[in-house]
Amino acid sequence: QQFFKQHASSKLIAMMTFNIEQMASAATDALVTVFREGFKALGLIAVMFYTSWQLSCLFLVIAPILAMIGRYSSRRMRQLGHDVQETVADLTHVTKEAVEAHDLIKVYEGYSQEINRVKLATQANYSREMRLVTTGSMATALIQIVASLPLAVIMMIAMGGSLGLTAGSFSALVAAMLMLLPSINRLTRVNATLQKGLASANVVFDVLSEKQEDLKVGCLDIKSIQPLIFNDVSFGYDHHERQVINHLSFTVVPGETVAIVGPSGVGKSTIISLILRFINPNAGEIYLGDTPVNTTNLKQYRQLFSYVGQDVHLFSDTIACNVAYGASNDAISVRQALTMASALDFVDELPDAENSRIGYRGYTLSGGQKQRIAIARAFMRQAPFLILDEATSALDNHSEREIQQVLDHLMTQSTTIVIAHRLSTVQNADKIIVLGKEGVIESGTHEELMHQASYYADLYHVSNRPVCAP
Repeated sequence: QQFFKQHASSKLIAMMTFNIEQMASAATDALVTVFREGFKALGLIAVMFYTSWQLSCLFLVIAPILAMIGRYSSRRMRQLGHDVQETVADLTHVTKEAVEAHDLIKVYEGYSQEINRVKLATQANYSREMRLVTTGSMATALIQIVASLPLAVIMMIAMGGSLGLTAGSFSALVAAMLMLLPSINRLTRVNATLQKGLASANVVFDVLSEKQEDLKVGCLDIKSIQPLIFNDVSFGYDHHERQVINHLSFTVVPGETVAIVGPSGVGKSTIISLILRFINPNAGEIYLGDTPVNTTNLKQYRQLFSYVGQDVHLFSDTIACNVAYGASNDAISVRQALTMASALDFVDELPDAENSRIGYRGYTLSGGQKQRIAIARAFMRQAPFLILDEATSALDNHSEREIQQVLDHLMTQSTTIVIAHRLSTVQNADKIIVLGKEGVIESGTHEELMHQASYYADLYHVSNRPVCAP
């Protein structure tokens, strides 16, 4: 998870397109040219030495100069190739943001700002590309000039009549040298492609060498659903001076609904990431029954969870494929899941019902409809644990009440962990854990916490107070 937080999605997309294309070009066209022209050059050099090894040795004199030019230009072009990849990623990033925020740009008249951002990114890419082309052209020109010097010396010697060669041998020597120059030229030009490919390969292999999740280590033998236990857990991101979570302890008993509430920045979403093992605690331990979760089989462990979040992610596919996404059993059908999520009414009104395509991130659906599809996906998985992360906070009051009724039905089938800002949505929870920056402030049922008239009660009254109230 930290890897994806540190790398913009557009830059990863650029790596998967532009960088891979550069690698493919270097591994196909460039290598074909290298082998073809390389063997051709070796053959011509062999002819030259066979005709007159004394004169052909002139090429050995310039070999160190050619090597120095090639080494410097290669190092320079590889660095510039890496810079070009960075500017391509930046250009992709800026363009992606402008396209996805088109409605915001229209409302705020941000055309000039976005045009300027794209212009700056394009100019940076153009500048790096021109440096790369200039370096390659200068290297080619220098190598051509240096490689032509032995031919000029041989012609001068020939004019002095001291070659000791027959007319045929001399013609063969000159012809081989003249044919060698274009091969050297093509080999020099293809070097730029090779260096760009190598620079791309460095970036791609750096990403591939990132530590991956080990899905298969450990085992998970769950005969019955066990409680989920946080035991003195602490966590802080590398770039944060303070811990996001400090010495957090609580237990989620099978079959109950636990709500975690508190102001922004106290680590509610971090708790979800810890439960799903996107990140690992810096201290303390998380248990599933008596088993530390970091020793369990990660793939099997995550199959215990369904997730419905505020930002619903739907794929550009059919409704049926989105509902059945990740389902590992056929206990219920897609239509049954849609019925349980109260989504079948609007789905059947679509041209192809559940086989209708919903476009990029479900743009053809309303916010409430997308939430119902996400809930149907959770029903379809039939997982013993359900995680709800602000699942209704983006909806209007009417839609929220409808979705909440569906969620209440889903929560009766699972052990549920709810993250919420709107405290009215968690009043029926079996246990409410109130978090502050120092950890758990208080916990209990809604009635118990309201009776205490402490932090939760104040938070509840504030969250239900009208915005325009005096």
